[in-house]
Amino acid sequence: MQNLFTNILLVSLIQLNGVAVLPTMLPNLVQQKVPSKELQREITEAELREQIVMFGLNGDHDNMVIALDALGELYDSHSRFAEAEFCYLAAIKAVKMRYGQTSPETASAYARLSAHYVVAHSYDKAEKANAKAIRILSSLRDPDEFKLAIMYHNQAWLETGYSSFRSAEQHYKQSVSLLNQALGPSHLLVGLTLNNLGKLYKLQKKYPEAETAFAKTYDIFSTQISNEETYSNFLKNYADVLHKVGKHSKAKELEARFQASKK
Repeated sequence: MQNLFTNILLVSLIQLNGVAVLPTMLPNLVQQKVPSKELQREITEAELREQIVMFGLNGDHDNMVIALDALGELYDSHSRFAEAEFCYLAAIKAVKMRYGQTSPETASAYARLSAHYVVAHSYDKAEKANAKAIRILSSLRDPDEFKLAIMYHNQAWLETGYSSFRSAEQHYKQSVSLLNQALGPSHLLVGLTLNNLGKLYKLQKKYPEAETAFAKTYDIFSTQISNEETYSNFLKNYADVLHKVGKHSKAKELEARFQASKK
């Protein structure tokens, strides 16, 4: 289990509209959660604790949740995972008190808990927390399609690590569909998700399906992507798949581009 997650390459976590993305996409796509002015500078553990108490006493649940998340992230960065988990669970409780059991805010809080569990290498808990986030958000009358797409993407990534390939494929497809609606079919995030879908097919040796996903990815990546490592790895995977389906000439062209990208 551990080795498979390592092979999938979890480098770090970024946040898109308040929901962490697994594995890392591109830094220039990050839309960071903006904290209140009181939390805009780096502050210590003691100061964060004071902020939590102050916001709690003032009934400011929103900023209390932001402070709890910030303290959880601080603990995560120092591998103090039990303390971090307590912070994220406390944030969920506060969000439920403020917005109810089934709200977009509650779904996002569970998604952040899932991201914590990934950092702590508790992947089974991460999958369950993210599934909870999906159930909540998808049950709403008018859910945020972008956030839901990211959650589907994360669930697929987690399920791939557990070899739950059928479910992972379905969730990647749902993510692509929602991203298409929210951002348009040529958006880079669509390409990044299609790339992960293609890698999932390649892992299962479903080479025709992988070729289709990679072909769509190529159309997007060839004009938009700026991350050289991501692009060169994609070219190598695409070339490997083209060889498997007998398209050797095109595969050699991509291999030449792959070699050129490494110089």
